[in-house]
Amino acid sequence: MAEPPAKPAHVAHFGYEGPKGPKAWGSLEPEWAACGTGKAQSPVDITPKAGTASPITFHYKPTAGTIVDNGHTLQVNLAAGSSIVIDDHTYDLVQFHVHTPSEHLVAGEQYPLEVHLVHKDKEGKLAVIGVLYDVGPETKALGQLWAKWPAKQDAEQKLRKPFDPSALLPETRTVYRYAGSLTTPPCSEGVMWNVMRRTMTETKADLTVVGLRMKPNARPVQALGERKIQ
Repeated sequence: MAEPPAKPAHVAHFGYEGPKGPKAWGSLEPEWAACGTGKAQSPVDITPKAGTASPITFHYKPTAGTIVDNGHTLQVNLAAGSSIVIDDHTYDLVQFHVHTPSEHLVAGEQYPLEVHLVHKDKEGKLAVIGVLYDVGPETKALGQLWAKWPAKQDAEQKLRKPFDPSALLPETRTVYRYAGSLTTPPCSEGVMWNVMRRTMTETKADLTVVGLRMKPNARPVQALGERKIQ
């Protein structure tokens, strides 16, 4: 008689406050040790200054997508078709998600919202673009997502229309660039961070809706150490 299938390995839950908050992440699972001992962690507080980061070439286009509330963030998974090029290296856009308030700070200032667009190359290396959102005119791209917020957690829903990720970006696309990590467990390092210098805006009403639907999910800033921000 065949052996019963093995049960999936237990994975600890993490949160943003209390005993399973960011300070404890590194001790919740052995694979998450970098959350506590890593030397190149994200997010960071960015000191504004003239940058040296090479430009990003965007090849974004509308593609099909699904939206899911995974219990930690609202995430949109996108079909293949959009990519960026940094220093002649191509990264494909995989998904984007939101953090409220922002995870990255600029000169000590925290913004109401931050969007992370996650890209991956053929070797699995990540390049993430962070876009900071302040209070202001409505962003229609995000507004349509708030209206489609899934009623059930972990239940993916198809977007009715293809989504154009370029609508999430400011017109001027210069960035602060630094070597960092994932901002959630396992906090893996080797992530190329690109935080947009220019902000986008969202209405106070919509930001309030996000705050009611999703608890604060911003990891505190981490020490920059010897790293340089381009």
